[in-house]
Amino acid sequence: MFSFITSQYYSEERAKLLLSKDVEKITLEELEVSVNADLQTLLHIASSKGDLLRFEQLIAKGSNIHATDKFGKTSLMIACENCHVEVVNKLIALGADIALISTHGTNCFHYAAIVGNENIIRKLLEMGMDPNLKCYDVALLFILLNIIK
Repeated sequence: MFSFITSQYYSEERAKLLLSKDVEKITLEELEVSVNADLQTLLHIASSKGDLLRFEQLIAKGSNIHATDKFGKTSLMIACENCHVEVVNKLIALGADIALISTHGTNCFHYAAIVGNENIIRKLLEMGMDPNLKCYDVALLFILLNIIK
């Protein structure tokens, strides 16, 4: 499996500027600049907050939906972890790879299962995710059985 790595450049001053900047004024190069110590891009941040307007603007501008942070987490994983169903649906519609695995050996399905978001879990199952995948040596099916009763 392959992964797209974000820029390893991080400057707190530049990050503050980019986070406050109007998306229309952001350059293509700035889309891939890390804006926090976890090396997340602006799209990661919009996905974590469920900020659909900024998310859609960043996508229209050309943000890489497969970019990873320093933990190998994609915007899809982050949206799943933060229970942002609309962002998850948009990322999947855009072709986000649901099978990418983080440096911790987790994928978007693990994050959805761990936080117990049934809507996202069901969406990912519909997309073909295997509920028998293991995360930290615990089968996701076991996690799901404890969530969906």
